[in-house]
Amino acid sequence: MDEFNAKWILMCKILKHLVCSDRLGIFALLSDDNTNIEQLSQQSGMSKSTICRHLRALHNSGLVRRTKQGQQVLYRLDKFSCNLAADLKRMTHCILTKQLGSN
Repeated sequence: MDEFNAKWILMCKILKHLVCSDRLGIFALLSDDNTNIEQLSQQSGMSKSTICRHLRALHNSGLVRRTKQGQQVLYRLDKFSCNLAADLKRMTHCILTKQLGSN
């Protein structure tokens, strides 16, 4: 496999974990600051069990880091994931602007 295809295959492996709108929304809410499930549930309006399920998938994919403080589990994005989240937010803004402008 050549280098050109290898990087796109890697990108597909990363992005496949974000194709669920709920999961993508949770990913966008996270930052490099620690956040807990309660905060994410309040911000998103999703149940804690839904948040937990999506965070588990994001963590298993390597997109989200977690640390434990006592009985509380905190989640955050590393530098790569923060950059990816920022890029996705900019892309979403561009898409929405284009769609709203073409009506």
